[in-house]
Amino acid sequence: MATRKLPARPPQNERHHYVFLNRDGKPIGLIEAGWTGVDSEDDAWDQFADTRAEERHHRANGVTCRHVDHATYEREIYPLWSAA
Repeated sequence: MATRKLPARPPQNERHHYVFLNRDGKPIGLIEAGWTGVDSEDDAWDQFADTRAEERHHRANGVTCRHVDHATYEREIYPLWSAA
């Protein structure tokens, strides 16, 4: 079976992400955007949720998707992953 190769990762200052936050603002998912083929919020939801029913469930429970650049992710989101 052939291995799928992704293109080279862009420099840090050109990277951006879709971050999934629960209703309390805590991150529960992260999708790298752009070079991975994820180019829209709809694409990010497709990667995050396995089915449309799962997506609807998350949305109904207050999960939101936020598009951020890498600097914003490092400054605002990354510290929340380990916050108690």
